[in-house]
Amino acid sequence: MQTSSVKEVSIRDMILVVRSYLLNGLRRWPWLVLGALIGAGWMAWSASQQDIIYEAKTTFVVNKSEGGGGGLSTVLGQIGLGGGGGGVTNFYRVMNYATSRQLVYELLLDSARVDGQDDLLANHLIVAFNLEEKLKLEEMYGFTRLTANTIEALPIKERSLLKMLYGFLVTDKTVPLRKSIDEVTDMLSFILQTPSEDLTLVLTEGLYEALEETYTRERTGQSKLTVNNLEAKADSILKELTRTEYTLANFNDTRLSLASQRDQLRTVQLNRKIQILTVAYGEMVRNLETAKFSLSNMTPYFQQVEIPFRPLRKIYPNPPYQGALGLVYGTIAALLLVSMVHFYQQAMAESSSPPA
Repeated sequence: MQTSSVKEVSIRDMILVVRSYLLNGLRRWPWLVLGALIGAGWMAWSASQQDIIYEAKTTFVVNKSEGGGGGLSTVLGQIGLGGGGGGVTNFYRVMNYATSRQLVYELLLDSARVDGQDDLLANHLIVAFNLEEKLKLEEMYGFTRLTANTIEALPIKERSLLKMLYGFLVTDKTVPLRKSIDEVTDMLSFILQTPSEDLTLVLTEGLYEALEETYTRERTGQSKLTVNNLEAKADSILKELTRTEYTLANFNDTRLSLASQRDQLRTVQLNRKIQILTVAYGEMVRNLETAKFSLSNMTPYFQQVEIPFRPLRKIYPNPPYQGALGLVYGTIAALLLVSMVHFYQQAMAESSSPPA
């Protein structure tokens, strides 16, 4: 019984304290009104200064299964392509490639025509978002533009700016680039938002093409290397076979009769070499065709489902909505400030009052 009474008293005290602070806030309502007006005015004004944002969304699918299987695995293992057991496309891995540093760096260092100007996409991004003033690039780096189209050619300071642009595009709180995966339909999509319609389209198209190229290269790199090696070996064997056949033909032309044992031995040796090379060439061609089949089977297939085109969706600033949010935030901030003052006054009054 004693424990419950203590809890009842403590809850009652808490309610009375909260009630006293709320009543104090209501008594000082002009401050609440002032805070609400300041919050609403500031957020509405900030929204009115924002640019119109153009949004582009591209949706695509990637074939889910890759690689061969069944009786093909043994042959693939013999020619160095592994077990050929196949696998399942990791969609999260695909989308991580879309925001990988190397891919985004190459995209930003690519040149394109945006709003009538030919320049690097990184520089177009700086102009579109007015990063020169927002981030004080001149004060921070001593320059405001990138001057080379490869990372190796960029000076150290310009590489720092490139890293900053990557962070702004991928991880900034305004989130110009967003990506998503629909696990029900296995559709992948990413959305780009910039103040320039041209830049939004160019970045979206460039990002999709770079993603397709980079992921395909990563998935098929080993198989392509095997195919290239087999093609080189097949060409080498074919050249040697052709050379040997011409050698045998020339030898027969220069020897009208093969009465000599040495001439007959030479003919047998050339014929045997031709037979060996023919078998080797046939086996190499068979392995080459198998490797090409495996390469074709392992190559990921990208198919766009939703392609952005003009006119893009416009996102307009919404000052009334932002003003309403500012009204709420400003009221809460003013109430907290008034409550802090009230708490301070009570604490000072208790400290100055003489003990009973």
